[in-house]
Amino acid sequence: MEKINFKLKNDKYRKARGGKAYFINLICVRCNNIILKYQKDGDGDLKRCYLNRIFYPSELEKLQYSSRNPKDFQNLVCKNCNTVIGTPMLHHGGRLAFKLRKGFYLKQRK
Repeated sequence: MEKINFKLKNDKYRKARGGKAYFINLICVRCNNIILKYQKDGDGDLKRCYLNRIFYPSELEKLQYSSRNPKDFQNLVCKNCNTVIGTPMLHHGGRLAFKLRKGFYLKQRK
């Protein structure tokens, strides 16, 4: 992973979610490869990854500016072992996200 300075993204609902925000790495369980770097807001489990909170890799970060139809996206897979980590979904208010499959990833807080 290239060395990049990441800045937390803020929005008007951050205080409603507890005011906490931090970065996590999603790691494949099978091959220990870093799948993506994500900004997690608030407490609770990670069930989905919103596209506008993905910081790395750049091809996933750029998806937020493309089509608004989840059917146009591919599954979120590990590049090394092709394990499916998540599937595309449309969440409340038209927010695009990947619904994560429990047990196929590890979270590493940064």
